[in-house]
Amino acid sequence: METTLGTTPLNWPAFLDVIKGLSREALSEDCLFELVQRLVIDSGLLAPHIQFNPDGYARNVLFRDDKLEVICLCWEPGQATAVHSHGRSFGVAYVHEGTLLVTGYRRLDRGEEPGKANLQASSEILATLGSLTMDRVGSIHRLGNPSHATRRAVSLHFYAGPLDEMEVYDLTSGTFIQRPMQAEPLASS
Repeated sequence: METTLGTTPLNWPAFLDVIKGLSREALSEDCLFELVQRLVIDSGLLAPHIQFNPDGYARNVLFRDDKLEVICLCWEPGQATAVHSHGRSFGVAYVHEGTLLVTGYRRLDRGEEPGKANLQASSEILATLGSLTMDRVGSIHRLGNPSHATRRAVSLHFYAGPLDEMEVYDLTSGTFIQRPMQAEPLASS
C-alpha cells in the first residue's frame, strides 16, 4: 500500500510525533497499522510495564491522549479476555513475547433486540512473536494466551479512539453489556 507517511522505521518518540501530527480523520485503520509496522519496539520502553497478575491478564497503559491509547497486556498461560468489541475504536495488536490466540466472532442476528446478540466463532489465528493483528471497527473477538502455552505472553495494543467503553458478550445467555474501561483486566466469562 502506498502512503505519504514514509517507510522509515520509527522509534517511540518519533511514532508519537507522527500520531500527534495527524488529524483524527487521517488516523485511519490502515494508517495505524502502517505506523505500528514501522515502530521499532524497544524492550526498555516496555520493561516497566511488564507486570503480571495471577488473577487475570494485566493491562498497563503506556500512553493515552484524545486520539490514541497504547496498552501493554501481560498474560499468564490460560488467561484470556471475555468476548468483546471495541465500540467505535479500532486497534492493532503486536505480540512482543509468546503467542496469542485470537478468535473472531460474527453476529448471526441483525441486532434488533437491545442487549442481545447471537454470535458464532468465525476465525481463529495463533499470533506469534512479532505478529500484528488488526481489530477493525465493530469486530468482535476474544484473545488470550493459550492454556497449553508453556510461557507467558506480552502484547502491545494500539487503539485509535481511546477505549472508554466496550461491549462485552456472554455467549451462554446471548447477551451483551456496555462496560466502561478501567485499569483492571476484562475478565473472561
